[in-house]
Amino acid sequence: MMSPKMRMISKYPFWCFYLNLLLCACHSPAQKVAAKSSVIENGLVEKLVLANEPKKTFTLEERMSHYQTPGFSIAIVKSGKIVLAKGYGQKNKKGAPVNSETFFQAASISKPVTALGVLKLVQMGKVDLDVPINQYLKKYQLEDNEFTKTNKVTLRRLLTHTAGLNLGGFGGYLQDEEMPSTIDVLLGIGNSPKLEVVEEPGTRWNYSGGGYVLVQKIIEDVTGLSFEVYMETEILNPLGMLRSTFQQPIDSKWQQNLSHAFDAEGNPIDRNWQH
Repeated sequence: MMSPKMRMISKYPFWCFYLNLLLCACHSPAQKVAAKSSVIENGLVEKLVLANEPKKTFTLEERMSHYQTPGFSIAIVKSGKIVLAKGYGQKNKKGAPVNSETFFQAASISKPVTALGVLKLVQMGKVDLDVPINQYLKKYQLEDNEFTKTNKVTLRRLLTHTAGLNLGGFGGYLQDEEMPSTIDVLLGIGNSPKLEVVEEPGTRWNYSGGGYVLVQKIIEDVTGLSFEVYMETEILNPLGMLRSTFQQPIDSKWQQNLSHAFDAEGNPIDRNWQH
């Protein structure tokens, strides 16, 4: 769970995305959503509740312990406005508390925001969703092969994970490791494989984080701007998301209230977070 304003970083591939935004909707009647955090803090229920069985409730602390989650933040939005934002637990191994302004690394949650960025270019007539993407790329071209003889890779297929590409996700890089450029990532120079078409585009859904790295490169080549700058000026700032960023690596000014990364057992990872 993340908190209320968006913080993203993703100048390089989308394994790194810092977020401080509500991504969960409250399904209770509006009058019950309002100001009291105790309703949320003490009234969590299981995803599946069987008929004629008593409904068991949990506190946030109980669920944090169960899932070994050191810290997180939540927000509730009603009619487009934040009515509750609050942090819980700790953001680092020193025990510093999470608050409603804490950055969280949110990885692939960047994808719908990036989709909005490229759809703005569609709206402006600068790109088309249904033409081969290579016509928009300058210093890099996605290689054609036996799978692209009939159907090509298009922006629509990239955005919907139907482009037939590999590269589901990325492992990231430690802070003292050198990060490859976007083109290097696409070419497999780094710790991830080369981006390739591995099945006929348009025939099947297959999740590809690499496809969104390609979207990032298209945005940069079409606009002449870095991905970070384009997303800031065309998407984040117009939405009033002034404490949001696609910077990669993230600027030191944001790091004071940045949540460190923890593994599935709740242990802090080496060097606090990865790029």
